[in-house]
Amino acid sequence: MAVGSDGTLYVANEGGVSSSFGSVTEYPAGSTTPNLTITLANQYAFALALDSSNKLYVSWFTGSRYIGSIYEYPTEGSDKGSDLNLDLGTNSYPAQALTFDRHGNLIVPVNSFYGIDPKYLAIFPPGATKPKRKISYGQMANVISGLAFAPGSSTQLYVVSQSYQNLLQLSYPKGLPRNNYPLNGPVGIAFSP
Repeated sequence: MAVGSDGTLYVANEGGVSSSFGSVTEYPAGSTTPNLTITLANQYAFALALDSSNKLYVSWFTGSRYIGSIYEYPTEGSDKGSDLNLDLGTNSYPAQALTFDRHGNLIVPVNSFYGIDPKYLAIFPPGATKPKRKISYGQMANVISGLAFAPGSSTQLYVVSQSYQNLLQLSYPKGLPRNNYPLNGPVGIAFSP
């Protein structure tokens, strides 16, 4: 889920509601009824993030070809997005978490299906298709399902590893681990505003 500065709630429905594929539903502030459903043919929706301009970013994935992509949706109420054509490697898990740093760089976890490297956080500056930086997390984590900066911090990045069942606290952008907390089946993370 992601909440815009105007209170609009966005929800990624990995398996969809009325079909076998995924969707993203948009709920206006205070409403329990969605006003928009975003779909992408034969794709599953895995993660969402909003940038400082309230643009929506969605991680889509087609399981038949093991290809993930990140789409940008420029305005609230828009179901027409554009593929950012980011270099996310091949034969990778879908990006199950997305976030932005204070400079507007998009952070995307990249994980191989086969449990081997590459395993890293790819840092994409606005408009770039290749990562400016890769923060390796090697044997510290696998299948990242949550990313969040600590409230008021631009250097404390929390990473949830679903496969390794832990929560890592990293020094960003260096990527050095500060703390490692064991958890039982974590799938996401959020801090109160």
